[in-house]
Amino acid sequence: MMAAGALYGYSALASLHLQNQQDAVELNRQRARLASSAGLAQQHAAQLPSQLSGDMSPLLRDFHEFALQQDLTVAEARYTPSESRNDAGLARSRIDAKVRGSYAGVKRFTASLLAVHDGLALDSLSIRRGSAADPKLDVQLIFSLYSRTAP
Repeated sequence: MMAAGALYGYSALASLHLQNQQDAVELNRQRARLASSAGLAQQHAAQLPSQLSGDMSPLLRDFHEFALQQDLTVAEARYTPSESRNDAGLARSRIDAKVRGSYAGVKRFTASLLAVHDGLALDSLSIRRGSAADPKLDVQLIFSLYSRTAP
C-alpha cells in the first residue's frame, strides 16, 4: 500500500516536472515575443498622462488582454477607486483579482502588467493549488495604482 502511494507521488512529480519544462519553453518563447514588441511599451508610455490622472481604461483593457494571452481565467476582478489624495496629490486605487492558470502564465501576466503600467504595484499575491498533480493554480492578486492629478 505504501509503495503504491510512493509510486503515485513519483508519477505526479514526473508530471509536474514535464509541465515545468513545457512552461520554461513557453516562457522563453514569450520573452522573445515581448522583446520584439518594444512598440507596445512606447504606446503605453504615450498614454501615461491620462493614466496618471486616474484613467483606468488602459489598465483594465490590458488586464483582461494579458490574462487571455496567458490562458488565464479571470474569476473575479474588483476595482476600488481612491476617494482621498495625500498632500503630494497622489491617490491610490486598488484592484483585487482572482485568476486561475499555470504558474508560468501567472508570472508572465503579472510581469507584463507591471512592466507596461507606471504607477502600478503588486501588493499581495496568494497561490493555492487543489492537489499536487493539478497544473492549474488559483491566485489572488492585489494591485495598487498610484495616480496624480493637477493641484
